[in-house]
Amino acid sequence: MKKNLLLVAALFAGIASYAQCEAVATLNEDFVDFTITSNSAQAFPQQCWSSIGAAAQGPWIYTAEAGTPSNQYAVYYTHMTGANVAGYIIAPELITVDGTHQLSFDTFKPAGQGGQTPTGVVTVEVGLVSSPTDATDFEAIGSAYTIAAELTTHANIVIPASETKKYIAFKFLSADAFNAAALDNVVYNEIPNPCPAVTTLDEDFSNFTPSFNAISEYCWSATASPLVYTTASQDQTNQYAAYYNMTAAGSAGFLVTPELSTIDGNHELSFDTFKLAGQNGFPAGDMTVQVGTLATAGDFENFVAVGEPFVVTETSETHANIVIPASETQKFIAFKIIGTGTHNAVAIDNVKWSEIPATPCAAVATLNEDFNSFTDVNENCWSTITNGAMLYIDGAENENFVTFYASGAPNTDSFLISPELTSLGGSYNLSFDSDRVVMGAGPAPGEVTIQLGTFSDNTDTTTFVASGDPIIIADELTNHTNIAITATEGQKYIGFKIIGSIAHTAALIDNVKWSEAVAGINDLNKTTFGIFPNPSVDGNVTINNNLEANGTVNVFTLTGANVFSSTLNQGTQNLNLSDLSAGMYIVKVESGNYSESKKLIIK
Repeated sequence: MKKNLLLVAALFAGIASYAQCEAVATLNEDFVDFTITSNSAQAFPQQCWSSIGAAAQGPWIYTAEAGTPSNQYAVYYTHMTGANVAGYIIAPELITVDGTHQLSFDTFKPAGQGGQTPTGVVTVEVGLVSSPTDATDFEAIGSAYTIAAELTTHANIVIPASETKKYIAFKFLSADAFNAAALDNVVYNEIPNPCPAVTTLDEDFSNFTPSFNAISEYCWSATASPLVYTTASQDQTNQYAAYYNMTAAGSAGFLVTPELSTIDGNHELSFDTFKLAGQNGFPAGDMTVQVGTLATAGDFENFVAVGEPFVVTETSETHANIVIPASETQKFIAFKIIGTGTHNAVAIDNVKWSEIPATPCAAVATLNEDFNSFTDVNENCWSTITNGAMLYIDGAENENFVTFYASGAPNTDSFLISPELTSLGGSYNLSFDSDRVVMGAGPAPGEVTIQLGTFSDNTDTTTFVASGDPIIIADELTNHTNIAITATEGQKYIGFKIIGSIAHTAALIDNVKWSEAVAGINDLNKTTFGIFPNPSVDGNVTINNNLEANGTVNVFTLTGANVFSSTLNQGTQNLNLSDLSAGMYIVKVESGNYSESKKLIIK
């Protein structure tokens, strides 16, 4: 009775220990943290491992150590009553019995008391159970392993997915008494991906093994019927992927790339094709190659075509600049190859997948840039060089400008650089707007200066050559006009060298124009309308225009709110904006198809 009570107590203790164990994703168990004991009831459960079959009339399952330095492991021992009785060592509950993980473990036969290894066969079988206390639903995985005297590693055992069985079990069995087996170094982890996704391809198939089998090297794959394989030219100077339909006229064969991480719309494909001749020349029938994508290699039913098929000729042709649309699901590029006749064959070679080159910036003669279309200052062939300070696009919608912010880098050079120009050194003038920008609670003290100049290399500050004197940016919107830029031979870009004398100073640059100087044309004729005074102290301003018909004038805040509207008359017109708060506004004039905006400061 006392013994039965002890067993019940042990059972409840085991149940309590299971309740404290959370399911895990991986295993890496060498049993080094286990308490060494030959008492089966005390050895398991321990560290969330458990055993089944250990009883008075069965095998012992316990923990042991041996060697110098000592090594700990779990033991199955038949003793004198455990022969032909299975014993189970069961791992902790797993949350990853999903078919994507693999198991490895070590076994050996430990020596007996006299140092001799017992004779007889001991086997271990890997399987799954749904409970750590019940092995009746043990589901074997593969065949049993015969345990050798020496340490043996059993590796790369893929555990199949199961919705109900979350415990890996090791089932030991021996037909002989006094036999034993040790279990050690149990590792359960995710199956490594032998083919990680790549960003680019440059494959000429020269490293592939020529074989009349479907391609399955270097993470490429292909169909076996019709056959897509690797072969070489008769003179052995070139290897390529080949499609051969034998008698399967009209059947599609597929050549599939490795997985790609860059099917993002910013990459392009190129490849070569040519027909392959047989013993009697080129077989009859047309050959086509259709480029497309797959979500999973081998799922050809869900092939998504891109563009039109290419007709393959007897002459080698390069098919280039093929842009694959961006996709979140498609991961492989596939070549779908069809021959309309029998014994058709075609070669695919020099497959390249690379980023689409940036469109080169052509040199221009003039500039008229208001930055309204910019989202980043390094766009539309403009560029910047900074050293701790910041240059970025700011402003209201469709009323953008370039902001310079010294941040925590005063007295450092920042450069705003124009596109390449063909007209430096000619009779051209520069104009642009500038103003101080408020950061935080109010204008930072100190100065912001702009030194104009030229560059021969828009990535190298040592090629900057100053032109004229530095300009101190006033605390008001200012239009700088008719600025001649001196430039020596080889200078290609206009540069704005901007410096803030103390931290957190800021300024803006807008409406940059580079145009041929025309004598006798005043600013009003060039800009169509003007606002005076600007800045305005009391909100009363005058608009001059040379429009051919009346129009409208609207005033907006920098956030786009319309705060004033009026009919615009030809010639000169006064606007009373005294109700508006101090700040920067956008004045927009429209007449027929004409529309132009200017910034206005009200103090």
